Amino acid sequence: MIVRILLSILICGFSTAYAQDNSGAKKRDFIKILDISASAPVIDGVKNEFTVQIQYTLDTADEAMAAIGFNSDDPGSYRMTGKKKITRGTNTVTLKARVVPKDWKERGDFIVYVNISPYPAPTTSPFKPLANVDKVIEFEP
Repeated sequence: MIVRILLSILICGFSTAYAQDNSGAKKRDFIKILDISASAPVIDGVKNEFTVQIQYTLDTADEAMAAIGFNSDDPGSYRMTGKKKITRGTNTVTLKARVVPKDWKERGDFIVYVNISPYPAPTTSPFKPLANVDKVIEFEP
């Protein structure tokens, strides 16, 4: 059981996407959640500010947008609320958002979703992010 939990944490903790340039060399975009904190205890229905620190590698574009979202309105979709422009290379960035957490009970978990998307944003929808990751946020007992 402990191994299963650790594997789940490792799998949910980062994401990588690959592409090839004209020379055939692999390029990769990568994102990892380093830390998530809340300004107050996380309580169902009570507005809170979340700070999410991520590490990223942007290798397939010169610029992109890192964004965070939460599934406060629907257990299966995310409203992107905090974003910041990023540039090629490896770096860390901190994103903040104020949201109302929702305890979905048996319908699912309350989740923070982080992605790297093209910049400027594509005009077609939906588009595939360059990299993405999500993580469950636990409620106070």
